[in-house]
Amino acid sequence: MSDPLFERYKEALKAGHVAVLQGRLEDALEQYRTASAIAAERPLPHASMGGVLLRLGRAEEALACYARALERAPDYEVAVAGRAEALVAVARNAEAADAIERLAEIRLIAGQHEEAREAFRRALALHDTDSRRRNVERVERLVEERAVSPGAVRGAEEGGQPVGAGPAAADQAPSWPAQGEETTAPGPRDDGRATDVLRLMIPGAAVAGTAESEASKEVAGATEPAGGAAVAEEAAPSAAAGAEALLAEAERHTAAGETEAAVDALVRAADAFLGADATDAATDACQRALELAPGSPEVHLALVRLYLATGSRDLAAEKLLLLGRLLDLGGTAADRARVAAVIRETFPGDPRFDTPA
Repeated sequence: MSDPLFERYKEALKAGHVAVLQGRLEDALEQYRTASAIAAERPLPHASMGGVLLRLGRAEEALACYARALERAPDYEVAVAGRAEALVAVARNAEAADAIERLAEIRLIAGQHEEAREAFRRALALHDTDSRRRNVERVERLVEERAVSPGAVRGAEEGGQPVGAGPAAADQAPSWPAQGEETTAPGPRDDGRATDVLRLMIPGAAVAGTAESEASKEVAGATEPAGGAAVAEEAAPSAAAGAEALLAEAERHTAAGETEAAVDALVRAADAFLGADATDAATDACQRALELAPGSPEVHLALVRLYLATGSRDLAAEKLLLLGRLLDLGGTAADRARVAAVIRETFPGDPRFDTPA
């Protein structure tokens, strides 16, 4: 896709996110429709439309949008969760339970064990079956095991098969690759090259064992602001206005060639959107910042905050580990100290950080 077309896509998504924050749902719907027309192959605009339609009480239409999103990315967590809520809204409880159970499996694969447990419990409450009872029992054991031993296996096994076994979600929050850039990577490399570390850190590089592979993000997040997830029903207008002003500030700095100032404004915008529970918009701001400064510790720490806020602790840990590797290859002592402080605060005693960055 040409750069002008991509810019139109990004602008439509951004306008949709802001409209949702301001409670202008019909306007948001139109913006997401525009984005879906420009990039019909992307699941995010379709899922975002589904979220808005669900909030408007148009659950059947929302289901059609979520279906289109899932055709493009079958394990896209936002769409799976939104479809489940839409099915509940139309009292199709057995189907809703199936969808919620699939959501639980995705979260289990991503290492979000407590979230998976709650989803399995909800599926059982909606539609009680023997297999669901067994799944709840298995994940309960898994959570207990991990509470005792952080290194416990990711899946509770029976007959050698882990609960929720299956492919990791490949489109949790899709990214837009630069021209010529690979969209996936096999996993962390150990050849010590900073370029390879960056490829793994930039959204778009798959991280094995997470539900956020194509990954955090195109202009989206673990949940989308349009409903079925994280934007509060009554988003504060001041938060939306402040974040929008920061985006405009970033555009002005970018046009003037002031990259450092633009990145700073985008990081602040991401945090403002995150404070309003608009993870799609927050990740959009991070993605723009990454395009300007792919090696910026500030941007990667903003992504860590985003992952932690959305419950993706394993992905946040992976990001911190990779950021530590990057800083070892050429970072400042001050940046390394900041990363180490984040690790101490968010992952105390975690064996993955025996030697913090």
